[in-house]
Amino acid sequence: QISFDISDQLNVTGGLRYSSEKKAATIVRLTPGFCTNVALPCDFRTSPTVDGSRSWNSLSPKVGLNYKINSDVLVYASFGKAVRSGGYNIRLSSPLDPGVFDQEDLTAYEVGMKADFLDRKLRVNIAAFRNDYKDLQRTVATFVGSSIIQTIDNSADARIQGLELDLTLEPHPSLQFLFNVGYLDAKYTDIRADLSGDNVVTDADYALRLSRIPKFSVSAGAVHTLKFGSGASLRSGIFYSHRGDMAASDNNIAIFDPSEDLRADITFTLPNRSTSVSAFGRNLTNDPNAAGGINVANLPGGGGQGIREGRTFGIELRQTF
Repeated sequence: QISFDISDQLNVTGGLRYSSEKKAATIVRLTPGFCTNVALPCDFRTSPTVDGSRSWNSLSPKVGLNYKINSDVLVYASFGKAVRSGGYNIRLSSPLDPGVFDQEDLTAYEVGMKADFLDRKLRVNIAAFRNDYKDLQRTVATFVGSSIIQTIDNSADARIQGLELDLTLEPHPSLQFLFNVGYLDAKYTDIRADLSGDNVVTDADYALRLSRIPKFSVSAGAVHTLKFGSGASLRSGIFYSHRGDMAASDNNIAIFDPSEDLRADITFTLPNRSTSVSAFGRNLTNDPNAAGGINVANLPGGGGQGIREGRTFGIELRQTF
């Protein structure tokens, strides 16, 4: 990677990464009586379902431009590519070779601005981005009788684009306000394997939402720091965040409801600056919305979700050395 100042205002950065990767796998199905202990190990010489190796090569370029309009305003643009490793499906759900999934390719674009206003009391960061995914790795589920077979496949191409705004206002050295809002637009641009679970690729697959991507998210907070002449300090903060609903699984059977989090803390630091005691509250609205989930077709609603920890209060003593 090389960074070069074309002028006092303009900087260009260029980089190039080459990688070569090789994976090998020998997989046999469990034989009754074997693979259970040291005395009866698995016999990988007897008719392995998978026995081979694959290699992948990739070339990932990166280009970035930074332009200083003045000492307080910077605009930038970047382009880059990256890959996610390919591999073997080592979870055998059927006597057939589940195949190999190739690497996933990403092409990323971003433009933005980083600026200070109001005599550097207001910091504004804004970014617009687009990520194009090719050969997206997704878990595809198919049914053979009453048995479900899950394999990772390069099942689709997708596009994720969005905007993000980040504000920091510091009207006084002891007081800081924080605000962030994000918007994401995600969709499949090409689908080559069934994602909805009906064993065919139709408009229903293209209508699916990409999993774990909320359309909107917002957060805000405030931090106040009071410093004493002895060297001690008292820091207090309150923070709120909201996340929109999002799909919990590729087939969208399970959906995570919108969630919010309100938390606050106050910390007193002794004059030695290495000892502090904090009191905190988390999830003050007692929002139970899911922190995780699984897709299980025969459960009501199509899945199971684990609720997050409820309203919590605590005290923490910290000593640094």
